[in-house]
Amino acid sequence: MTENEETKIAECTERYNRRETERSHITKRLDELTEEMESLVLIVIKIRWHLTIGTIVKDKKGNLYRVAIIETRWDQMQYAAKEKPTILANPQKKDGTYGNVTRRLWGISNDWEVVTE
Repeated sequence: MTENEETKIAECTERYNRRETERSHITKRLDELTEEMESLVLIVIKIRWHLTIGTIVKDKKGNLYRVAIIETRWDQMQYAAKEKPTILANPQKKDGTYGNVTRRLWGISNDWEVVTE
């Protein structure tokens, strides 16, 4: 390999490493923005639907559940105030406690309503 080729390889490697570092910073910033946008969607859901993690809801049959997860993404702001979100919730046991099993309750088909805030 000639000295010119070795120099070119070293330049390409150095440039690649700079781009890799730059990409890492961009990815980190993108993750931060995504998290912030998801938080904003959850705020709108809390205001519009009175729904947060831990909220008690009931299904169409009257069964009680404790909300464990609100399914949302950063790009759902357009739906947050118009449509109920889909949730994953823990059903109430016969002794009045809530288990660890999760059930999906669909917002689009109006599967749940808030009991307490």
